[in-house]
Amino acid sequence: MDRELNITLVDENWTLPNVSREYTTRRSNITYVGFYLHQPSVAAIFIVSYLLIFLVCMVGNGVVCFIVLRSKNMRTVTNLFILNLAVSDLLVGIFCMPTTLLDNIITGWPFGSMVCKVSGMVQGISVSASVFTLVAIAVDR
Repeated sequence: MDRELNITLVDENWTLPNVSREYTTRRSNITYVGFYLHQPSVAAIFIVSYLLIFLVCMVGNGVVCFIVLRSKNMRTVTNLFILNLAVSDLLVGIFCMPTTLLDNIITGWPFGSMVCKVSGMVQGISVSASVFTLVAIAVDR
């Protein structure tokens, strides 16, 4: 089956691929059904929010790791649990946040099946490590 791709821009109207003329919308009311899940303003809010949380996660947990590893008197059992929690939270920030952001903005998975499997595995491991570290801290207390 060989289909023609019908993409045109006529008089400030968009025609989506393989869609009849009756579904054409005005430029101010564009729907991004084909690739994007949201309008650009919503996607921008997602991106800014995720970026802000990512930066706070990296800076905060990085400072915790630096302080605990730098000074010898900070290496108590409780602080090592907190170090482990900071490392697992860094893993969550690095591996979960970018893929979750993309999943919230676009349809489909752009990275291939191998990255999909590894990403899911690392996300599960890092979230589990974070939760189990919190449990260990609670039991230690």
